[in-house]
Amino acid sequence: MERKMMQTLLEWKADPLRKALLIKGARQVGKTYIVTEFGKRHYRNFLRLDLLKERNRSIFDVPSVDRIMMLITTAYPDFVPEKGETLLFLDEIQQCPNAEMAMKDLVLDGRMDVIGSGSLLGLHYNPPESYPVGSVREVMMHPMDFEEYLWALGVSKDNTDIIRDHVSRKEPFDPVFYRIMHDYFRQYLVVGGMPEPVKVSVETGVMGKVIEAQEMLISGYRNDIYSYSEDDIKNEVRRIFDLVPYELSRSNKRLMFTNIEDKGNVGLREYREPIDWLEGSWFVNTVPRLRAVARPLRKNINPSMFKMYLLDTGILVQMLGDETRNAMMDDDLSVNEGAVAENVVCSMLVKNGISPYYYEKNKEMEIDFIAVVGADLCAIEVKSGKNRKAASLKKLMTSDEGKQIQRWIKFEYGNIMVSQDGVEHYPLFCASFVDAICPKRGIGLRNAGKDGL
Repeated sequence: MERKMMQTLLEWKADPLRKALLIKGARQVGKTYIVTEFGKRHYRNFLRLDLLKERNRSIFDVPSVDRIMMLITTAYPDFVPEKGETLLFLDEIQQCPNAEMAMKDLVLDGRMDVIGSGSLLGLHYNPPESYPVGSVREVMMHPMDFEEYLWALGVSKDNTDIIRDHVSRKEPFDPVFYRIMHDYFRQYLVVGGMPEPVKVSVETGVMGKVIEAQEMLISGYRNDIYSYSEDDIKNEVRRIFDLVPYELSRSNKRLMFTNIEDKGNVGLREYREPIDWLEGSWFVNTVPRLRAVARPLRKNINPSMFKMYLLDTGILVQMLGDETRNAMMDDDLSVNEGAVAENVVCSMLVKNGISPYYYEKNKEMEIDFIAVVGADLCAIEVKSGKNRKAASLKKLMTSDEGKQIQRWIKFEYGNIMVSQDGVEHYPLFCASFVDAICPKRGIGLRNAGKDGL
C-alpha cells in the first residue's frame, strides 16, 4: 500500500545535508512497513535491527562507532556499509536508549544513513541519557488518510488529483463522481486508516475479518496501557481510553472528568498524568478549548477544557458498536451526535500537520474547530446531517470574536459551493485534502510537523 511517507523519505534521502531520521507514531500505523520498503527499493545495502531483541540491543552497549560497526557486520555479514548506498533501520528504538544516542555518531561517521522508529517515544519511556540534539530530524506518521485509502482500493492518482483540483478551485464535482467518492468515504469511516484492517478489507471484502483486525488493534492498545503505563495510573488511562467514544457521542463532546470514575469535585489535576500518557502514546488527538479567537492560538487555550478524539475513526466506529457501524453503512453520518464525522475531520487536520482547537462561548456558540490552515485562520464546522445550517458559525461571523477569522469552512453532506455569506462548503471527504483548501506558502514538507500557531 502506497503511503505519503514514502515521498518524505525520498526527499530526506535527496538532501545532501541529511541528518538521522526518527519516525514517530502510534503502534501499527505502518512505520516498519514503509521504512523496510524504502530501504529495499532505494539502497543497495539495507539492514533492519529489531531492538525488541536483546541481541540487537547489546550492539549499542558501548558508545563506540567502530565497535558498533564491527558488531553489526559480524552479526550480519551480508550487510556491507557503503557511503550513500547503505541504510541502517533501528526499529522500536524506544527499547534501546543507547541506540538513540548512537544515531548522532553514526551520522557523523558517514558510512551509512540511519532511520529510527518508535511507538512510545512521546511517553519518554526509557529515555536516553543524552538526546542527539541537532543530529536527528523527527517526523510523525499517522494512519492512512482518505487519499491513501483510495490508492489502496486501486483509485488512480489522476482521480485523487481531480479531487485536489476541484477543492483548490472551489469547483463542484460531477454528481456521479461525487457520489462514488462519498460511497468510498463511508467505507473509509467503517474500515478506518490503520493498515491491517485496510489490507484485510481490500484482500477479502469480508467485514467480519475487518472487525477482527480492529479488535486486535484495540486489544493491543489496551495491553500497551497495562504494559507501559505506571502502576498508579493504569486503571485511569484505560478508563479514559474506553470513555472517549461515549464522550464524543454526547452533544457536549468535551471530556468530563466526573465521568471517568463517577466521582464529583474532580478535575484536570486528578487526571493530568493519565491524560498525558494517552496523548504521548498518540492513541488520541486532544483539541483544547480557546479562551479567545486570537493568534497565537496556543497562548489562548484553557488547559483544563478539551475534547479528545481517537487517532483512527475505524477504531472509534468499532468501539461504538454494531448500531453505529450499520448506520454508517446506511449513509447516516449523524448517529452518535455526529461523533464519527467530527472524529474523522479532526484526524484529517492532524494528518495534515494542523493543530485544531475549539471555541465555545456561553453555551450559545460552539465552533467545532479553529485552526491555522496554510497561512489562514479558519473557523471549521462539521455537519453530519443533511441540514446545512450552522447557527454558531453565523454568530461568530457577526461578532467581535470573529474579526480575526479569514476563512469560514464547512465539511458536510453535499457538493462544493461558496454561499453568499462567504462560507466555503465542502463534502466531508474533502477534509483529507485540506492542504488544497489553504495551501501552505513558503513552508517545506507537509509532514514536517504541526502548525504551532
